[in-house]
Formats: sequence, C-alpha cells, structure tokens
Amino acid sequence: MLLADFDVDVDGKRFLWQGIVKLPFIEETILLTETRKLETQLNAEEQRRNSIKLEKIFVSRSHDLGKDIWSLYHSHDTETGKQGIGIAIDCNRSGGMNGFLCLAGDKAEGCHFSSPVNGMDDIVDDHVVSAFYQNPANHDHVPRLPENVTIPLDEVITESDIVERKLWHEHEFSSPVPPSRG
Repeated sequence: MLLADFDVDVDGKRFLWQGIVKLPFIEETILLTETRKLETQLNAEEQRRNSIKLEKIFVSRSHDLGKDIWSLYHSHDTETGKQGIGIAIDCNRSGGMNGFLCLAGDKAEGCHFSSPVNGMDDIVDDHVVSAFYQNPANHDHVPRLPENVTIPLDEVITESDIVERKLWHEHEFSSPVPPSRG
C-alpha cells in the first residue's frame, strides 16, 4: 500500500503534516497467522523473552520485603531439587503491598548486567533481589464507613439548597468587564 492510499484527517490543522493518518483496521486472523510464522524463527532466548510471564519485582535486599525474597530463595530444597511454591506478602513488612511472591528462576542477587554504554563498567553487585509477583485473588469490595463516623439523619438537602450559577460562557459579555477608571 502506498502512502497516498491512506486518508489524512486535517480537521483543525493548518498543515498536512499535522494531520492524523487514518489507518484501516488490522485483520486479526492474518496478523496472527503471519506472526506465528515468524515465531518459529526465534532462537531460545528470544522465545523466552516473547513468552507470557508474571510481573517481576525488584527490591533492595536491605528492605524487609527484600529479606522475605531472600528467604524464599534459601528455602530451596537442595536434596530433592524442589523449590518453595511461594509466599504471601506481609502487608506490614512491604509497606502495604499485597499479593504473592515466587521464585523468579534466576539468582537471588548479584546478577551481572552488561552496560549498555560502551566504555562503562558492567553492573556486578547491585544489592537487589527479585521475585515474580502475583496479584492477590479477586474479592468483592465491601463498602463501609470508617470507624467513628456518624451520618446526621436530621439534615436533608433539597432543591432550594442548590445555587444556580451561570457558566463563564453563558454571561452577556464574552469576556469579563474591565474595571472602570474613575
């Protein structure tokens, strides 16, 4: 398709380059078919990065939540090779965060990150631990008033309590009247 085949919405714009190109909708089935063909050409690392995973959380190992993550990695059973399933996050230790943590599959800390800038040192010991984060289970919200709140039952708002005000553009003058000089 050529650029000339697309409509350009220039409504309210002064120049053509400010317009918004109206692209046609993508055929989902064609897009998915073509994407699947390309996925077979990915190497193992690219396939791993392209997979759906849990969110990953990074915490300083000196933080209380970092200590919990550290203990999660050290609950690994070396004899059977089994890892702990995960732990529920303690809201008091995490600063109010809720959910579950489980092993991220890599080292608990001290990961080696190559510097993206040529000539700069790699990050060798970053003092950070990581784990996969999973949201808590959905539950219904129960709305309720905070403790010690009482609703006054004798006061009722009526139509007479509503004050009608004109909006700025509803006034007779299009702009405010300048102050008189006297």
